[in-house]
Amino acid sequence: MMKDSAIPSTSVISQNIIQDSTSTEELQDQLASLLSEQQESEQELELEDRKTGKLKESWQQIRNIPCHRCQKLYCGHEALLSIALGFKNTPYCLICLASGLNRSVSELMEQLSLYIQRHTCFRTVWMIASREEQIEDMLIPICIQSLLATEKSKIVMNTSNNSLRQSNDQSDSRRYPSTNQSESNSQFCQSQQSQSEQSQSQQSENLTQSCSSNRGNPMKTTPDSDLKEPADQLTTAIQSEVFDAGNMGCGNLVLALRLKLKSLPPGTLLTVIAQDPAAPQDLPAWCRMTGHRLLETQHPNYLIQRKD
Repeated sequence: MMKDSAIPSTSVISQNIIQDSTSTEELQDQLASLLSEQQESEQELELEDRKTGKLKESWQQIRNIPCHRCQKLYCGHEALLSIALGFKNTPYCLICLASGLNRSVSELMEQLSLYIQRHTCFRTVWMIASREEQIEDMLIPICIQSLLATEKSKIVMNTSNNSLRQSNDQSDSRRYPSTNQSESNSQFCQSQQSQSEQSQSQQSENLTQSCSSNRGNPMKTTPDSDLKEPADQLTTAIQSEVFDAGNMGCGNLVLALRLKLKSLPPGTLLTVIAQDPAAPQDLPAWCRMTGHRLLETQHPNYLIQRKD
């Protein structure tokens, strides 16, 4: 016969059932949360794949087109850099991009490499370009390194030529001091004589005009109000517009922004509304590269003034 202590009471059984149901609900909540995160992750991957696909399509369309400025062919990496700066329909090689933006190739490449790193779609196409050119996948590939080396050698050569020219000029000045000094003195005397003649002529004209004016109306004066320009002639109205970019990201945002600013007069203020999380880093960098002024930044609002 079983002892009473071996048989669980009704209250204990009810408590165990409640605990089991609570554990089941927690497990269900955790499972639902995991499924939701997985769905969001899949949606982000799908969105990123679409962005990469569109970017790759645009890249393939321009990679074999010569530079819009120098008409030279460029590598696939340069084509992608042109898209990153918004030059999707009129691609430029890296040298012409740097020249047009008043940047050195090394400075521009440093900024663009950060942009490539931050955006998965651009990084993916960058790797595709390296693979198709059969070179090692690097952030600064060999084809870009050769351009940087060429620029560096030109800078060294120009510096050397300038130093040699300055040295020759100093040597000439020491070799012929008396000739240079006599020419300088002669020019100074001629300048002083010319200024003296002009001063005497001007005084004579002023005296003649003053006498003529006094004969006609000796007390006539010009009021101060007539000497001042109207206020509306001293100030010009600044045009302002609003551009809502929504959730545009990657190259689409800078492409649309470039086209929008291109259609506006110089000096126009453009308020850009950009919801892209990377906009706080991308827009300031793009403005620095293109020369447009970023006046205010308060995500998602950005006030940009079109360059002159």
